[in-house]
Amino acid sequence: MMLNEFPSISIEYPKIRIWGNAVPEDASICWYPFIKNMESIAMDWDELTIDFEFNYYNTGTIHYLSRIFKILEAMATRADVIVNWYFLSNDSDMQEIGIDFQETMKLNIRIFERK
Repeated sequence: MMLNEFPSISIEYPKIRIWGNAVPEDASICWYPFIKNMESIAMDWDELTIDFEFNYYNTGTIHYLSRIFKILEAMATRADVIVNWYFLSNDSDMQEIGIDFQETMKLNIRIFERK
């Protein structure tokens, strides 16, 4: 079975949802346009709930996730930002990544198990 290379992303004020797989060979193709959009959203929106629901992502994606979380952290100094991090019940690595973000970022990060 072949994985979808790019995650699905929906953006509709005041919510962003990112889900599925993120395994692009060149992660910048996937994430650079989204990060540019996030920079605008961070300036314009006064509230945001963002859901991360990855099934899987590669190491190239983690770099861009860190950049996204830094944008969210800056946004949270002037707006209400809630981050929901979902992990599959059998994926302790994804759970640990969420906990790492929760412990290192100055953000309201909630972690949820999904089946």
